[in-house]
Formats: sequence, structure tokens, C-alpha cells
Amino acid sequence: MSLDEMVKRGIRYGKGLQLVNILRDPGKDLKLGRCYIPEEALQTAGLSVAAVQADPAKLMPLLTPWKKLCREHLHEGMRYLDEVSNKRLLYATALPLLLGIKTLALIEAADWPTLQAGVKVSRGEVSKVLLEAGMAVLRKGGMRKLAERYFGGR
Repeated sequence: MSLDEMVKRGIRYGKGLQLVNILRDPGKDLKLGRCYIPEEALQTAGLSVAAVQADPAKLMPLLTPWKKLCREHLHEGMRYLDEVSNKRLLYATALPLLLGIKTLALIEAADWPTLQAGVKVSRGEVSKVLLEAGMAVLRKGGMRKLAERYFGGR
């Protein structure tokens, strides 16, 4: 793979991780006066930042395309990892992806009250990811298989 292609995939991977952070606690952000959904998307839905702050649940349907985009970006992150051959670097680079996939799954399954409270992978689950990634990095293609399993085949 060319360097340009790796850079493009790396950028998308980073955007996916950033979207996970945005999508995991929109309620907290709104309480702090921040809304990361573009104003254009709000306007298209007939909303304003003030309207969403007054009734945060109105934001829920607007998150659907962002979740889809996040998933697509994280898939590019998986393709990025396919090109990393150094096992230590692969492990370190894969951990944010694996945790991001786990967090996105929680986001996708959450109702508004759960999202408003904030979604977070438990410490026990983080420990499990660390262990599974440590084992996966030892097998050729193991990290991809692990990420695909976390994605649930989607």
C-alpha cells in the first residue's frame, strides 16, 4: 500500500475515534453548552442548538448518520492496521480501534437516557480487550479477526 493510501486511512481512523468521543456523551456536552452536530444538520431537521439544549432527546435521530459514518471510519482503521507489521506497533495502534468498536456498539445499543448519562466501556471489558489483543497480535491476521468479531460481522 502506498504512503498516501496509509495516510488517508490513518486520517479516517482518527476521525472515527474522534466521532466515538463525540457520540459517547452528547448529554454531557449539551450541559456544557457544546453541540458537535453541525448546525446545518440541525437546521435541516428544523432544530437549533437552543432547541436541542432545551430538549436534548431531539438530538437522538440526528445521531444515526454520524454513527454510520463512525463505523465506516473505524472500518478504515481496521484496513490501516492490516498494513502494520511490527507486533508492538500493531498492538499499540489496535487498542484504540478495538475500544472504539466496543464503545460504538454501546452507543448504537443505547437509548437516549443512557446516551445522556454517557457511554463507557467498563474496566473489566477494557482488561478483556487488552488480553484478547495481546493474544491476537501473536497470530497472523489475528488482530483483523478480533476487530471483525468486535464489529459483529457488520
